[in-house]
Amino acid sequence: MNIKKVALFFCFIIAIEIIPMARVAIAKDLVCGLGFYYGEQVNWRAKNLKIVPTDNYNMKHDVLHPYIGFAWDLAELGLEGTIGAFRFYKNGKSSSVFATGITLIGSYDFLEINERNRLYAGTGWGLSYWNRTPSIKLMNNKERPIITQLELGWKNKVVNNHLKYLKVSYRFTHTSALTDRDDRGVNLHGLYLGFFF
Repeated sequence: MNIKKVALFFCFIIAIEIIPMARVAIAKDLVCGLGFYYGEQVNWRAKNLKIVPTDNYNMKHDVLHPYIGFAWDLAELGLEGTIGAFRFYKNGKSSSVFATGITLIGSYDFLEINERNRLYAGTGWGLSYWNRTPSIKLMNNKERPIITQLELGWKNKVVNNHLKYLKVSYRFTHTSALTDRDDRGVNLHGLYLGFFF
């Protein structure tokens, strides 16, 4: 018996089995989306910021997140942009800063409720730029703020010719290197609503 021929035969059989599986595994769809993120600063962090030693301080945000990435059956990986306003409230006065940035985001559908509904978890890391505020010296643009993000949410596959699915989630975001004094960061949390095409 020719061992080489036998080995080639088995390799051929294995290839026939593996190639279709590999094609399914690497199959991906290009996904574009637009999300809206609304929330406020985590209170315990605001009270610990020595630069604003008052309980009458808070920060809220309205942010748009354009998105482009790839989606597999259970996972996604893509780039999410940040365009938005962050409003600071201190002793009845408000001051706004504007931020832009980009974040690499990955997510995984860990629980399938039914054919159309799933629960997912995600994380992200990115860079951003915030303009300075004259009334509240908070932004330190010498260090580009680094975004670290955690997310837990619900995904609904929409039966529609235009939409692929929508997402509703709770997000927690830490943005570092923001203050003039040191590398203190700001913790934000809120609700995210996204539409994906």
